[in-house]
Amino acid sequence: MGIKEKLLITFSVTLFAFILLYSFTTEFLVVKGFHQLEHEHIRESSTLALRAFDLEIANLDAMAYDWASWDQIYVYVDKRDREFIKENMTPSILSDVGLSFVLITDNGARIIYYQTSGSSKDPVDEPVPTEKWQLLKKLVQGCRGGNHSSGVIFTEDGFYMIAARPILKSDDSGPQNGVLVIGRKIDDAMKDKISRIIGHRVKMVHIEGEDKESSFTSQGYEALLRDSTCTLNIYIKDVFGTPSLDLEFSLPRKIIKYGTTSAHLAILAAITLGVLLGGVLLWQLKRLVFSKLDQLTSEVEEIAETKDLSRRLPAYGDEDELGILANGFNSLLEKIASFNEELMLSKNKYKTLFEQSPAGIFVFDTDLRVVECNQSICNMIGAPKEALLGVNLRELRHKEIIPHIEAALKGQRSKYYGLYEATTTDAKIWSSTTLAPMYNKDGEIIGGIGIVEDISEMKKYEWALEESRAHLEAVLESASGYGILTTDPNLVITYFNKEAERI
Repeated sequence: MGIKEKLLITFSVTLFAFILLYSFTTEFLVVKGFHQLEHEHIRESSTLALRAFDLEIANLDAMAYDWASWDQIYVYVDKRDREFIKENMTPSILSDVGLSFVLITDNGARIIYYQTSGSSKDPVDEPVPTEKWQLLKKLVQGCRGGNHSSGVIFTEDGFYMIAARPILKSDDSGPQNGVLVIGRKIDDAMKDKISRIIGHRVKMVHIEGEDKESSFTSQGYEALLRDSTCTLNIYIKDVFGTPSLDLEFSLPRKIIKYGTTSAHLAILAAITLGVLLGGVLLWQLKRLVFSKLDQLTSEVEEIAETKDLSRRLPAYGDEDELGILANGFNSLLEKIASFNEELMLSKNKYKTLFEQSPAGIFVFDTDLRVVECNQSICNMIGAPKEALLGVNLRELRHKEIIPHIEAALKGQRSKYYGLYEATTTDAKIWSSTTLAPMYNKDGEIIGGIGIVEDISEMKKYEWALEESRAHLEAVLESASGYGILTTDPNLVITYFNKEAERI
């Protein structure tokens, strides 16, 4: 696998890992942050809805306080003056101030006055619905001792905001003279008003039983998340502390929608940017590095194939690493060419010396097989070179020389002198053979070399000299009457015959 492929794989893996990490970070941190922001928005929306609802109840309670501290109502409880009712609490007046009903009782929780807005009946004769009265009576009884309450109740005809206040004098002095209860029905107009305040259409549902008690006490609302909307349910307790009203409205999930879209666009932008930067990087690498590297590789392969050390790589200057590499390689080629020239010269000298040497030379390996020899030793033995190459020296006919050959493989130099009988021919020669080990560059023995001198002629001269000496000695010894002796330059006697000894 080439550098380009490795670099491309490395870049692809790195880009893929970056995209995964960035996507993970965006999805689980950024999008999670948008989810938290959306939940915060839901809480704020629920708080705003509750505040809008509480504001209406607070306004109603303020009205109940104003009316309950009205001196004329305080007097009306005792005197029950119908003219006061006709002038101040007619159905049209109640409708104008947004009230659905007014209830006045004495301290014994007995109804003195009950009037609904838009009713044509005499207030005294208008009965209070039984279910509503059971709730209102409980509320009235709770206002004894100066207590007051406000909130929501649910009756057979719907939800009401109510406020109950003890009837006192205008200076809030007593004694308490009954209880005033006013109510405002939560109708479509009320729903529209609250919807305008919070900015979303509100739906109000009665909660059956107490199945929402835990939800109410824990957070007061529930949010059902859908793909594009969030249904928010706010649970409101009635005036007696029981969950009764469910304010339900839908919120568009704009935050998570825009957040998710932004996160996905960010991921897409990161991918696009990564691919773009990677493409630019690869293009620059191809233009500045790979094209030159391909040319250098091609030139080096061609030099290696042709073994033409005179060729040189193209020069790129010294401004970048490839230029330095090319110049360094060219310098190396010059040194190799110079070294190769010296090596060839040395090899030629060695070959000339090896081939032209009058001494016979043979080379053997660690198996004692002849791997090279010169013509001189072939002439000595009288055998062609092909017959000598490959000969196992352990199988020589002349066994006396074998220990000397084996000693060379043990790193020892030795010399053999004597009559040698050839193995491949019938030749017999007097020789002086020098044997030495051969080493490789690591100092290990790889074989040995033998240098053979043919001393047959010298041996003949030696024999002739011995024969001449013996003849001369016989003549000298046979000379009678003559004493003969010889001396060296220092007059030391070196020889004398028998006659000289006798004398």
